[in-house]
Amino acid sequence: MDIDSYEALRMDFKNLMSCIHYHGDSDRDEIVLETLKTIVDICSHESCGKDAFREAGGLDFLIEFLLMTDNTTFLEHTLKTLAFVVDENGKRILNSV
Repeated sequence: MDIDSYEALRMDFKNLMSCIHYHGDSDRDEIVLETLKTIVDICSHESCGKDAFREAGGLDFLIEFLLMTDNTTFLEHTLKTLAFVVDENGKRILNSV
């Protein structure tokens, strides 16, 4: 993936995180849930998706969102998203050193 595409991917993740932040307190649960699914989809289809998500501040964002919300559906789906995004993350970081 070229640098411009990678930067565009990071921007996409930032926009998705903004969407979750904006709708996290609304009664439109389906928007947050679909946005979390979109993050997983992008990370699973793009070879460097997990890295771009991490570099866009995605891990910190998900952890902060977990601490902010008391919506059990959000908690469940956010934990699943976090688990998917960090899966094999350590292996990639160690292999790149």
